[in-house]
Amino acid sequence: MPVEHDLIKKCPLFRDLTDAECELLAPLLTYDTFPKDYLIFKEREPGHAMYFIESGEVTFYTLDAAGNPKTFRTLNAGAFFGEISLLTDQTRSAYARADTEVFALRLPGEHLDAFLRAVPRIASSMMREMAVRLRTSGELLQHTLTPGIATEIEMSRTDAEKRVQSLVRGVGAIPFIIINALVFVGWILWNCVPKLRVDAPPFGYLALFVSTEALFVALLILAKQNRDEKDSDIRTDRILQNTSATEAEIQHLRNTVAGFASALYRNPSPPVK
Repeated sequence: MPVEHDLIKKCPLFRDLTDAECELLAPLLTYDTFPKDYLIFKEREPGHAMYFIESGEVTFYTLDAAGNPKTFRTLNAGAFFGEISLLTDQTRSAYARADTEVFALRLPGEHLDAFLRAVPRIASSMMREMAVRLRTSGELLQHTLTPGIATEIEMSRTDAEKRVQSLVRGVGAIPFIIINALVFVGWILWNCVPKLRVDAPPFGYLALFVSTEALFVALLILAKQNRDEKDSDIRTDRILQNTSATEAEIQHLRNTVAGFASALYRNPSPPVK
């Protein structure tokens, strides 16, 4: 069922359209309402439509390696979203959540071409906005294309490395030094008392203990250095891969926008009577 003209004109982007232009758009759009905190779409799911916000606020975020949301953009009345997955024919690049009750016009993907040709001046405004977004898309794509370097590093660790890491974290550097100092001084004082002595000077048992501990600590340090080198290699590889993917994705988006712009000028819609 076509959307009524007054509903179309409630959207700030379409406020100046004529009745004839609204008549062209009405069959292409539907009217949606999203309650507060509603998840409009999820990252990496197929994109079948884009939206024009009439009123309300929509926040976009991705999840880091720990599963915590990372907000990177908030849009309000008059803005549009969801267009990138339609233009690039790829999955959603982020989560979209209604921060307030949101009223929006929905444009299905199969109507995108007809929409762009129905009212070229609206399409031109959209492409100008997309050109602005391209300037900041590198940061967005870096978030969305990175599959979680921290998670990848964690998964690459062996069980032994995880146990060593847990042990080091559990003890800590300062407590380790304090405990060793207390044991060292306490052992010497204890064995200075003849009746309690179990390790006569020059404290051979203490020297053996300290040597053994030093060897153990040295092995831990070497293991940590080896692990740090592996982690560094993983980070470097992922950064290089994602940089290349980001540049390719930005170029693809540029080409797609340029293609739609060229199509509009080659095949302009007939004048509205």
